[in-house]
Amino acid sequence: MVIDGYRFVIGASHVHRTYLKCANFRHNCRARAILNRDTNRVRMRHEGHNQMRRKDESQREGNKLKTNSDAKCTSRLAQYVRSNRGTDLVYHEGNTYTPNEKLRQGQKSRDWKCSMYHKAKCRARLVTKLTHGGDIIHVTSNLHTHPTMYTTTQKSKKQPCLERNPLCVPIRPSKMQTKTLCHGK
Repeated sequence: MVIDGYRFVIGASHVHRTYLKCANFRHNCRARAILNRDTNRVRMRHEGHNQMRRKDESQREGNKLKTNSDAKCTSRLAQYVRSNRGTDLVYHEGNTYTPNEKLRQGQKSRDWKCSMYHKAKCRARLVTKLTHGGDIIHVTSNLHTHPTMYTTTQKSKKQPCLERNPLCVPIRPSKMQTKTLCHGK
């Protein structure tokens, strides 16, 4: 989410509030914000950033997470969100997609794979193409091997809210330590 030209990521989420922290929190930036999901209002807690505002981030329309209640997903425009590690993700129909390759200068399109590619061996893919109206999504494969990652719940008539789907848990088996004993016979 971009607030006043600065990137924020989700730090914690509770029933009615989402606590956001600056994406540069690993570099000791103490800026914090609280998103009230009932009213869709953002309140800044610590506004003192230790880095400069990025012009390109504040001016890119596609990089802003829409939180107003009249935002509809009728268009096929890409909606970008930022992961905890700072990677741009595409949010589309309840799932997030990670870039398949690094973005090169002058590149007009980009391939994306489902974020559950490694955990659930998901093969869902999409491509975003740069146009004058924004980045357009073209789904190349919609075959997910897992439940939808995020579900939309309705807290009130006007306010949709995204929550992590409890059915979409880490599918990767736990790593077991095994010891192999060899006897020299």
